[in-house]
Amino acid sequence: MSAFRVHPEVPGLIERLLLHEPRDAIRQSASKLIRQKCRLEDSETSEDQYSQSDAIALAFRELSWPIVSGLVQPAIANRERSSEVLGLCYALFETLVHDQDNTLDFALLSRDWFDLLLDYTTFEVWLLLAL
Repeated sequence: MSAFRVHPEVPGLIERLLLHEPRDAIRQSASKLIRQKCRLEDSETSEDQYSQSDAIALAFRELSWPIVSGLVQPAIANRERSSEVLGLCYALFETLVHDQDNTLDFALLSRDWFDLLLDYTTFEVWLLLAL
């Protein structure tokens, strides 16, 4: 885990797999794998196994959050391939809020995401303007 955490190419690899990969199946598989490692999905693990792997899941959430949340703006610009990033970001956000994790910077998130909302133009409006 520590080698994965410090490897300089990990953020770029995650970005390529979640956002730039043209094949839906690859993007979906990458998102599913991150969800599993971060324990964002219900699983059939026993309570003992969950307790043992909780620290690993927390470490993956803390590693994944800044990478995935940093992909929100490029995902909005790339609407055709944004669902994996946005869904994963929401699931991470929800879990981190529930866990009361200090990884979240609410002031920064509020500013950045509200700015994204204000700057966003829906696709339908764009189509009407193009006519």
